[in-house]
Amino acid sequence: MQHGSRGAASAGDRIVTARIMGAANRLSKERPFDLEAAVAEVRHVADGRPDLLAEAAGTYLGTVQSDPFSWHYPLAAQICLDAGADRTAVSLWVERARDRARHTWGGITIPHETVRPKA
Repeated sequence: MQHGSRGAASAGDRIVTARIMGAANRLSKERPFDLEAAVAEVRHVADGRPDLLAEAAGTYLGTVQSDPFSWHYPLAAQICLDAGADRTAVSLWVERARDRARHTWGGITIPHETVRPKA
């Protein structure tokens, strides 16, 4: 079952998404960069899952402004898009990633609340 934007991801889906993101992350930093080879590798890892490619692309695009080590995220997202991401689902994942980033403080995710350092 593909979860897309409608349901909870299975453990298997989370593993495949992590593998997609790991490959796109690594490949986006390689020099010399070969887009065609990167897209082929990520497409292979995704194994026909445009929904998981969309999740990865949206996560990269949604967190690029909140992560100081994210200079390569737009390229990682482009790799996922070119590998066949469901482009209609990417914006949902961008918003989800931005929401998660808003609830992150000091590297710790705080669900549903904002934590401010003590003065």
